Amino acid sequence: MASIDERIVRLEQRKDKLESTLLRLRARKTDFDRKQDNRRKILVGAWLLREADRDSGLRDRMVAGLDKYLEQNRDRELFGLSARGIEPAAADAIV
Repeated sequence: MASIDERIVRLEQRKDKLESTLLRLRARKTDFDRKQDNRRKILVGAWLLREADRDSGLRDRMVAGLDKYLEQNRDRELFGLSARGIEPAAADAIV
């Protein structure tokens, strides 16, 4: 029969293995959730762009909303919006 100390060692080893497995599964779930969120955004964006092509009022509202929402010039450029001043990263590079 195994001594109490041996049982403790085996249980601690099992615990360590289970904790490692748990960490891997949590990381996989986080990655899966992020991918699902990105997929939802892509699908909604594709639908919205298609609808905006068909409806000029929607397109105008979307552009106005994006003009208020988008701050980085590289993002604004994607939608043909004018640049906004100097971006913080560019300002740091100048100094």
